Amino acid sequence: MTRPEKPHSVLNAPGGVFLAVYVLIFPVLFAMVLLYSRDDLHLFTNAYHSGFLDVLMRYWTWLGDGLLQVVLVFLLLMVSFRYFFTALAAFGLGGISVQLLKRIIFSDIPCPLTYFETLGREDELYLVPGVEVYHWMSFPSGHTATAFAVFFSLALLTKSKIAQAGLFVLALGVGYSRIYLSQHFLMDIVAGSFLGLLAGWLSWRWIGGYRSDWMECSVINITR
Repeated sequence: MTRPEKPHSVLNAPGGVFLAVYVLIFPVLFAMVLLYSRDDLHLFTNAYHSGFLDVLMRYWTWLGDGLLQVVLVFLLLMVSFRYFFTALAAFGLGGISVQLLKRIIFSDIPCPLTYFETLGREDELYLVPGVEVYHWMSFPSGHTATAFAVFFSLALLTKSKIAQAGLFVLALGVGYSRIYLSQHFLMDIVAGSFLGLLAGWLSWRWIGGYRSDWMECSVINITR
């Protein structure tokens, strides 16, 4: 008598842990965007700050910076060409889609500081000392989209649930840092994360279609 097969778990699917946590958290955040004003949401979040978080968020946000992401992507050449090309495609798709939206459709969307200045309420906003604050093209968040695109594409490639969870934390931290630093509103983060997730998945599907032994090699062992 054969044992019945265990039901397929979503967590065992490619990127399952990353995607499962995203599905749990971000619909709630999206609902908050719909139910509450951007003023109330941002000031509520902005009220919680400390010297430790000022430093942590100031540096964590770099994980979504384009230049640092390029460095991280090229370091993946040490892992495998499949990791490199998948992350590179995700970085490109996420970046292009965000810049098109920012510069063509939503170029007049103000960042938090500019928004509160127009209301005469800028004194209510806590700004982290030494951080240059942006003024326009707030929607969607490019840092968040980049982080979710690259980190989700990597989560789709690894079978380690711990690694997937860690990659989600890194991406989520970037999104939170953009709000903490008053560079973006929550709605910008939610939109950026979705664009990044889509870019990561499309890149994984695209590069995954190429089956070749050299794709599993890295610059370290390709000549062996």
